[in-house]
Amino acid sequence: MTWNWFEAARGISASHSLPTGWRSGRVGDLASLISGMPYDSRYFGSSGTPLIRIRDVLGGSIETRYDGPSLTAHRVRFGDVLIGMDGDFNVGRWTHEEEGLLNQRVLALHGSRDATAWLAYYLPVPLSIVNDLTYSTTVKHLSSAQAAAIRVPVPPESQRRSVLDYLDHETAEIDAFITDLQELRNRLNEENAARIHAGVTGRLGRSGELFGECTEWTGPLPQGWQTPRLSWVFRHIGSGTTPQADDEEAFDGDIPWVVTGELRETHITHTHRRISPTALRRYSALEVFPRQTLLIAMYGATVGRLGWLETPAAVNQAVCAMSGYEYGDFKYMFYVLSAARPHLLSRAVGGGQPNINQELIRSLRVPLPPRGTQDQIVNELERSLSDVREMSALAERAIDFARERRSALISAVVTGQVDVGQKHRPVAEQLEDEVQQLS
Repeated sequence: MTWNWFEAARGISASHSLPTGWRSGRVGDLASLISGMPYDSRYFGSSGTPLIRIRDVLGGSIETRYDGPSLTAHRVRFGDVLIGMDGDFNVGRWTHEEEGLLNQRVLALHGSRDATAWLAYYLPVPLSIVNDLTYSTTVKHLSSAQAAAIRVPVPPESQRRSVLDYLDHETAEIDAFITDLQELRNRLNEENAARIHAGVTGRLGRSGELFGECTEWTGPLPQGWQTPRLSWVFRHIGSGTTPQADDEEAFDGDIPWVVTGELRETHITHTHRRISPTALRRYSALEVFPRQTLLIAMYGATVGRLGWLETPAAVNQAVCAMSGYEYGDFKYMFYVLSAARPHLLSRAVGGGQPNINQELIRSLRVPLPPRGTQDQIVNELERSLSDVREMSALAERAIDFARERRSALISAVVTGQVDVGQKHRPVAEQLEDEVQQLS
């Protein structure tokens, strides 16, 4: 990240004229900065002081604790603002009663209750601009000096509490609205998963007992169904790789290149990046998979996500690709993998972000009915799931829309574009009307 990009974000408060009585300050004027430090992994465990790492900035339970020597200067207290210093510069609050320790990639801001609350609301505004401007940068880093220099519009102390109270109330209402939508989406997803599992195990619309073979994750199956390993039903199972970032000739070609973030339980026709024939020659792990290849994410936050190709494409090393299904409609095996996902994830290995691998995928035993039965199951599931999918997609769009409205509200209020002293229709009520229009 260059200083010029950061200067663009620093000046956001200058892009709007501030209300009378407001002033432009700096982060370092409102709070003291607490830097992190590297800690010896020998002392990591389940006891001791919570160790705040970059993935913990947005809240939740802290998985890692540190039970070794530390310095008081690197401790954070309830209400302090947390900033991730690498990658996406996320902003959060330390909401635990016990103190925490910062690792070297996290910065904390300590000040008065109103000052830290104000910074927690405001800082995502300029830092989101930095994130957007540096989207394609390989490594993004924010220094303590840059964070301290961020300019902040500051209302008079006599108004600051009323502005914060307004934001607290409105964002709490929006958050409650989003929580309701998330619960609806989760129930729909559970219904979707239940129907798929019933379909690929022969239970959809069936009330009688099943006495056929069984697998570790399906239970008994109908008579006549087989349970081969996944490696036996696909002609080829493979993966890919990522060309070196400085190999300019490897990118911007005409071959789609799939990464795990593009697996969204549906077909793939376009990708964010493309590779060239030169990349195929230089990197032996790269190959082009045909249409109707099934894809599953093996690593990271997207582990277990599925998709399939509607155009020939290559994949990166975190995607497992399965091509050449010859026993029926490939969509049947897509539904099988969807139903088997909880079982695969239960056998994943790793810490905060568990991984699965090709060996685990290849060894998975799958229910395999006759070809005609597979076609029938696919048709039944496509018909049965259409309404559930439509409602789930609507809930997802509504959640995204509500989050955008939340961010827009905060941005307008903290830059003085909304007079909180005037009477406003609650944003949550407006959201309900606007979400109804989405359908």
